[in-house]
Amino acid sequence: MSIARSRLVGIHLVISSAVLWSTAGLFVRIADMDVWSMVAWRSAFSFVTLGAFVLIRRRWTKKGVKGTFGMPGVVACVVSTVAAITYIASLQWTTVANVMTVYATLPFVATGIAFLWLHDPVTYRFVIAGCLAFLGVVISVGAAMSANDLLGILAARS
Repeated sequence: MSIARSRLVGIHLVISSAVLWSTAGLFVRIADMDVWSMVAWRSAFSFVTLGAFVLIRRRWTKKGVKGTFGMPGVVACVVSTVAAITYIASLQWTTVANVMTVYATLPFVATGIAFLWLHDPVTYRFVIAGCLAFLGVVISVGAAMSANDLLGILAARS
């Protein structure tokens, strides 16, 4: 696959993921299910989709995936599982707006982790933007109306 084609595929995947993530709150609100049922169905669909992806990838590349996962992959799976469960729970326990406000700060959290763990450089402009984003979250959390709102905000932070 050429670099231009890979780039185009990547752009389409990012656009698709943005559309799917932005509609998640709507679908969680529409579905009349408890958190664990929703997590189970979401996991089942993910299993089918990722299984199909692995099969297609194996046919295209003619390589097996054996030995490519390792401990970092296991840790990533655990983190992803916790994030998926808390995301659905947070959408059930508080408003979609609260969850999305908290999620808007994730790039700043990732940058902070990269700064502390990997010693990546960070600009002052980015630090100021991060502080303003967290101030917005603090203001939003301060407007939470019930214990469920706070629980949902905490779950979104996980």
